[in-house]
Amino acid sequence: MELTVVQDGKKIRRARQALRVALKSCGGRSVAATVGFQGESWRKKVLWSDSLGIWMLAEVIEGSRYWNAFGIENPTRRSGVGITCEINFPLSGINRRVAGAVAEDAVGNLHILHRGRIGGGRAGIGAELFWAHFAGDRVVATDGDRETTFAVIGSVGSPKLASGLRFFVNEVDRIKGLEAGSGELAVEESKGTPSEDASENSSREHTENLRRAGRHPRKAELLTERAPVSAARVSEKMLRQVADILIKNRSTDPSGWYWICGSGRAARSKRSANKYILACALDYQMKSTALWDNAKRFAERVLGDPESLWETIVSQPLSRWAKRFSEYKLHKFHAAHRRVWKIGRAIVDRYDGDARKIWEGTTAEEATQRLIEIGVGDQLSRMAVGGLYDCGWIRGACDLKADIHVKRVLGRVFFGRLATPDEAIGLSRRMHPKNPWLLDGPLWKTGSSYCRPNEPECDSCFLRGLCEYGSRLSGAQSMPKSLDPGD
Repeated sequence: MELTVVQDGKKIRRARQALRVALKSCGGRSVAATVGFQGESWRKKVLWSDSLGIWMLAEVIEGSRYWNAFGIENPTRRSGVGITCEINFPLSGINRRVAGAVAEDAVGNLHILHRGRIGGGRAGIGAELFWAHFAGDRVVATDGDRETTFAVIGSVGSPKLASGLRFFVNEVDRIKGLEAGSGELAVEESKGTPSEDASENSSREHTENLRRAGRHPRKAELLTERAPVSAARVSEKMLRQVADILIKNRSTDPSGWYWICGSGRAARSKRSANKYILACALDYQMKSTALWDNAKRFAERVLGDPESLWETIVSQPLSRWAKRFSEYKLHKFHAAHRRVWKIGRAIVDRYDGDARKIWEGTTAEEATQRLIEIGVGDQLSRMAVGGLYDCGWIRGACDLKADIHVKRVLGRVFFGRLATPDEAIGLSRRMHPKNPWLLDGPLWKTGSSYCRPNEPECDSCFLRGLCEYGSRLSGAQSMPKSLDPGD
């Protein structure tokens, strides 16, 4: 799952509101209660759901954050209820002092995450205890200039958000109960001053993650002691050297693009083009090969491999299509399932149901823009056009898809950190101005095979002699500083 922590205040506010909607959808009602922790309490109206067995108190701390407290004690049966956990969000931007976060996937779906920092009124309650015992789903997301592991709570708009929220709150309660001791627990982020030095704690966790990643006592210090490098300071010579090595290791086999490869009539048909765009539109947050096989199964076995694929899909109204989510099994997310219908509607309306008309007779840049306009998404549209280039359908320069692997490799090579999407695209354009897309395949392969988030296999990487991140690791391990990338 490729996720990026969002900084847009409107998106964060939308996610915060989704938590309240989730409780209300399960019978949540307003109940007066005395809420607090040891030493401080308030008389407030909380949102209590009998069916979920949790309550929520939501307020805005001006200039600071959205304060969202949760508990499991029934306020209709007790005079006072304690706070189990908080899922707070910054008002905008990235604030690692706040444990909650909102992340966005490749097609714009929002997901509610937690950094795992839980506070308590006694020693032992904190992030270390949480991550040692948390039994829910975890995900690595791009968190500004780094990658961070988050606990997954749920997706905005998903009918499963309420159950995910209930699980998370009860899971925190269970984990806190594992730590022996007496006295009530404090919340992890009080309405005034945080109960922990959150900024110090975040830095400490990040350093510890780096230590675990390399299993070396000095590695974290070596990886963080240098000043950040900006893209503008990367020399043209260095860019050319890295580009040459990547191009040398680029595969020229386009067979991974399924139907559109080859010179025969079938590869150039309307049927093949439509199935190709279906697979591209689905290719996010699940294993890529499985999704492409699933697109093939759906189009060919379920629908009978029609030439007019999109007309077949939109022949039923969206409401009926949405109800067939479990029957079709196109994707694990309802939003992705509905999105296929909407893309199909746009292709039928604008291009007579023939995906070839999106790119025939136009440039790679224009084709990318057209795919974005029909809802395929920025990154997936770049990937789709790149595949068309590989198979000879389209000419001209194409941008690469700045996915998590590409951002990790380029960022580590040139900066010793994760690159942003804009940095990755900007670097690729400087590295190979004629066609940045040619760098996509070897960068993706390097990131998925060797340059992993934890325990990268630097010795196996063909960029090892030029990598800023790798040189710091090798220095920490007393390894040879570099090897000839041509070996």
